[in-house]
Amino acid sequence: VLTDILQTGIDEGVYPGAIALVGNDKDILYQMPIGHYSYNQTDTKVTVDSMFDIASLSKVVATTSAVALLYQEGYIDLDTHVSAILGDEFSSHGKGDITIKHCLLHTAGFAPDPVPWYWDEEFGCPNTDDTLPAENFSCMTPRIAMSLYNESLQNTPGEVYTYSDLSFITLQMVVGNIVWKHGLVTENDLRQECVNWLGAAAQLENNPVLTVCAFEGYVAREVFHRFSNWMPRTTYLPPRTLWKDCLPTLNDTGEGSYTHRRLQGQVADGDCYAMGGIAGHAGVFSSGPDIGRLLRYLLAVSVSGGIDKDGEQGFLNATTVKLFTTVQNATHSSRALGWSTNTPQSPDYGYDNSCGLMSEETFMHTGYTGTCCCVDPNPKRSLW
Repeated sequence: VLTDILQTGIDEGVYPGAIALVGNDKDILYQMPIGHYSYNQTDTKVTVDSMFDIASLSKVVATTSAVALLYQEGYIDLDTHVSAILGDEFSSHGKGDITIKHCLLHTAGFAPDPVPWYWDEEFGCPNTDDTLPAENFSCMTPRIAMSLYNESLQNTPGEVYTYSDLSFITLQMVVGNIVWKHGLVTENDLRQECVNWLGAAAQLENNPVLTVCAFEGYVAREVFHRFSNWMPRTTYLPPRTLWKDCLPTLNDTGEGSYTHRRLQGQVADGDCYAMGGIAGHAGVFSSGPDIGRLLRYLLAVSVSGGIDKDGEQGFLNATTVKLFTTVQNATHSSRALGWSTNTPQSPDYGYDNSCGLMSEETFMHTGYTGTCCCVDPNPKRSLW
């Protein structure tokens, strides 16, 4: 039946290709790549190794996982004010009361997106006027970093739920700052693009690009590649050799376009692109089986205390997973910490009922590029 549903989506032109997985805490039960990389039926066929720009799933796969791990290991307290980590400069315009928990719950008071967007000509990134703007860190220092620190709030922290990329860009900077300060990431963990951009070690301190790169280095080592062959096709900034394995996401051409090309292997989110391709709200590329392994681990932890069928443990424990995947205030939203939930009593009804009839214990997230994952500890199943 699920295969028929997937094929109907292709036949009706909803999408050219996809992959769906269903699993429980023990194994993957169903795995179906279907369709092609574009609506051209002679284009590359989707396979289990195909990689997707997972868009806002990056918020949970990367950023929330990193925050949860740092919380579990005692490096952060969820009620810590962000300004205590990023410095007093962040406190401007009422942001001094924002906590890490506020950012995870999207109640920090931020607008949904930067205004103007980082990729907008009005914002003034140096690459924006180029015919083919490069995906690099040229706008991160100092323009984007200064913009984040100077952001004004729409609401008082903690009072109103507004889904915001700015909250997770903030968390990215929090994670990067903490892991560098505590020596959890060193220069040896930074990817080559970062090393090339940062140059000599004397240029490292107090550099927003370093913070971004430290975040990526920590996520890559402690989340994506924590276990051998766990998420081998999950990464920020896929190397050019893997672009052919990535499904195109956006035909960004014509009037009003930013990159002026079909994006394949480069992030579709314009703000993340302007940040250099590494962001707390977007930028991760992954495959169906990779995401399936992460979800299976979280499901196994939820129902059996922290060891999946391959014996993988030592990542997030049952207490941490329960905390981060349980709805916090249903009168505000269906949000858990980073994750959303399938809570029908919330104003957004389980984030617009994205996981259908799965139980109220379901934790989930969606992404702008069409990605979605649902994990239901009640019948022990996950869907990606």
